[in-house]
Amino acid sequence: MTFSAKPLSKGFQRLLKQAQQKGEIRSFHSSGPAELNSPYGGIFFYGIHQVDCAIEALGTKLREVFLHRVSPTDGVAVMTFQNGAVASLHLLSGENIEFRWSALADGTYFELADKPDPLFYAKSANLIYDFLASGTSPFTRERMLAPIAALEGLQESLKRGTAIAIKSKEL
Repeated sequence: MTFSAKPLSKGFQRLLKQAQQKGEIRSFHSSGPAELNSPYGGIFFYGIHQVDCAIEALGTKLREVFLHRVSPTDGVAVMTFQNGAVASLHLLSGENIEFRWSALADGTYFELADKPDPLFYAKSANLIYDFLASGTSPFTRERMLAPIAALEGLQESLKRGTAIAIKSKEL
C-alpha cells in the first residue's frame, strides 16, 4: 500500500468537497516542499504529497506528465488527464515551504493553506492497521498506482526534457 497522508487531511477533504459541490474540478494547483535531487528518491521523496493530492482531486486517468526544472532543486510539473483536467505543481526546496492547494470547479476558485491537522497521522495509521488486519486495501489498484506512474513519468520527463505519456495499462 502506498499513499500520502495529505489527501486524507480534514482541510484538504473540505476543499475538495466545496469544489465538487460546485461541479467537476477542472483545474488543480499546489505548491509545497519537494526536492528534485533528494538523496531519498528524488522527486518521489516529497513529490508524492502534491502528486497524490492531484490524483485525489482529478482522478486516476492520467494522459501525460511534464516536469520543468526552474532551478537546480526546484521545478514545475504539469499533469494532464484524459478528461482535459490539468494539475500544476510547484515543487520547491528550502526552509519554511508550506503546502498550498487550489481547485477550480464551475468557474469558482477554492484555496487552502495547509494547516496542521491534530489527527493527521492517526488517519494514515488507521488505514494501515485496517489493511493489515483485513488484508483488503482501502484504495483501488488504479488509485494506488496512479501516483507512482505519475512520479515515474515526472522523473523520466526531467531526464528527457519532454512530456511523458502515461499509458492506462501501467495502472
